[in-house]
This record gives sequence, structure tokens and C-alpha cells, in this order.
Amino acid sequence: ISAHYMEPLSLEDIAGAAHISKSECCRCFKRRLHITPFEYLIKYRIYSAAIMITQNTGRISFSDIAEKTGFNSSSYFNKMFRKYIGLTPSQFRKDAAGDLHNIQKILEDHIHSSDNVILNTLIAEKSPEHPL
Repeated sequence: ISAHYMEPLSLEDIAGAAHISKSECCRCFKRRLHITPFEYLIKYRIYSAAIMITQNTGRISFSDIAEKTGFNSSSYFNKMFRKYIGLTPSQFRKDAAGDLHNIQKILEDHIHSSDNVILNTLIAEKSPEHPL
């Protein structure tokens, strides 16, 4: 997922990458992360977008960010961003103020504790030493 989240991905693609069946893939995600593979993918995309917004304050449009993170529709991106972040992308850009570490502070009240795994992985991957 981390290598191909910006592309269209199906459950078959995700399961195939691990050489397991689709049902086993779903069981593994549910058992370990308590979410479906699709929800993990959406959260991964949204948290990647949050990092991109933080790293590119005002230099990239939200529609470009939506496209770069695998969303075909800006309106769906905005809806999912608000659902998982608790803020609109523009509110988030204002609050994050260009500081990657502000993301964790901003999201503390908005994300489920199990999402910290996704978020911490992304922050480590996409820190200034490893830009998007």
C-alpha cells in the first residue's frame, strides 16, 4: 500500500502483493488493525495528504494533493479528509502551519488510537529526510 497508494488499488491487488486470498487479507487487517484493507488505504491516503499539506503550505492545490494521493474526486477527498482529520483541508493547512510534528498534536483529538500506527509510519517515511 505504501508504494502504490496513489494508484487505483483493489482488494485483489493488496492480497496478491502478500500472496494470500482476499478473505485472508481481510481477516489479517481486521485482526491486526481492526479495520478493512480499504479503510486502511483511505486513511493512508488521507494522512499522506495531511503530510503533503504540511510540507507544501500554499504551494500546491488541494485538487493536486487529492490526485497525488489517489483520489479521483476532489469532493470525495474533502469528505474523507474531514471525516478522518476532523477539519477541512484548508483549516488543517492553517492549523498545521508548515510543521510536520504539529500533525500529531492536531490529530490527537480526531484520530482513533489504532491509527497512530499508520500516522507514525507515514511521519517516519515522509519526514524532511524523506520528502514526498
